[in-house]
Amino acid sequence: MADASSVPTSAEEEEERFVEAVVERLRSDITATKSVSFSNAFHTKTDPARSKERGVPGSRQYIRLRVLGGRGFANEIEEEEKANEDDSDDACSTRSRFILHCQFAGQRLTAPSVVCSTQPSIKHDFIFTLPLHLSVENRSSPSPAARTHIAGSSEPPAATTPLDAVRNGADLLESRELFHLILVRSSPFGDPVLQASHHLQWRNVLSSSSGYSHCYVELHGVYSETALPIGVLEVEFQLMPRVNDVIHGDVMSSQLERERSHLVESDGVLMNYVRQWWKDYLGIRSAHASRQVKLFVKDENDDSHMVCSMIRPLRADRLINTPREAARFVSLFPFSSTPWVDGSINNTPCWTSTLSFLSKCHGVRYDSSSTFL
Repeated sequence: MADASSVPTSAEEEEERFVEAVVERLRSDITATKSVSFSNAFHTKTDPARSKERGVPGSRQYIRLRVLGGRGFANEIEEEEKANEDDSDDACSTRSRFILHCQFAGQRLTAPSVVCSTQPSIKHDFIFTLPLHLSVENRSSPSPAARTHIAGSSEPPAATTPLDAVRNGADLLESRELFHLILVRSSPFGDPVLQASHHLQWRNVLSSSSGYSHCYVELHGVYSETALPIGVLEVEFQLMPRVNDVIHGDVMSSQLERERSHLVESDGVLMNYVRQWWKDYLGIRSAHASRQVKLFVKDENDDSHMVCSMIRPLRADRLINTPREAARFVSLFPFSSTPWVDGSINNTPCWTSTLSFLSKCHGVRYDSSSTFL
């Protein structure tokens, strides 16, 4: 008689053990994550040596985007009046809802959904890690132009550690990362609809001695309605910890103006290069004159981009390991049922940004193809 231990286990038992091992590993990861005290990282006098012992990287700096609510969403007047007339449970469960998505420096967060109204109660805190674009050597020695623009001093403070260097306002001033806000309207009776896409500047908080900055963001429509405002969001920025040096407001304005001038100049150089390339392309053979080549596309904000710029790498960590899994992931997104309404400007097909496509969970064939590539 064969030993019971030598009998091979069934596939169900092997799968059950595998699932138990995965769940146990996830529990251990969650426990390790909860043991990290982020409050020490936000403190302005964090000791790098003690932070390293506790698992908190002392050189990190965070920025919080606090959404304090919305107002002026005039398109919701009709639905709000209908909801006031019928306050039954069925009517409340079938109302549309707003979902706010936010992306910054490759980090994407989503706020809880709220009922659509003229003054939606969109209130949520988004906390992101500020990217460290500059090396420690460059951060500890700011550029000569930035040294003279620090409030109250013509010389930068001594920065002997990465923690001190990352809190230098002159270095954060050079960061060009923008907050990307996506507002989606979800309904139980149809696909989610993209309502607004807005790029928000955050560096004005560097001019505040308190580390806080308050502003109102006017959201505009998308595609063919980019000129029409749909509502206003009240937001507040906070640096954690706040910078050691405050940037003057005129310095902030001049820095942003230089960046805009550089962008316009770069666009002009690019257009000249594209014209010359197109001229050379047509000169190769006469058949190229009738060939359709798409060089520029429009996004949901009616901004023109080169086709290659719409294809960017996405980090999926351990979720997607092979091209076959990537193809399967993209195939799960359904195609838009109305491609000429949700994805066109003046009957011209429009591409949406990656965040917009992932937020509304559907799109036209251009969105799926660019995401897969």
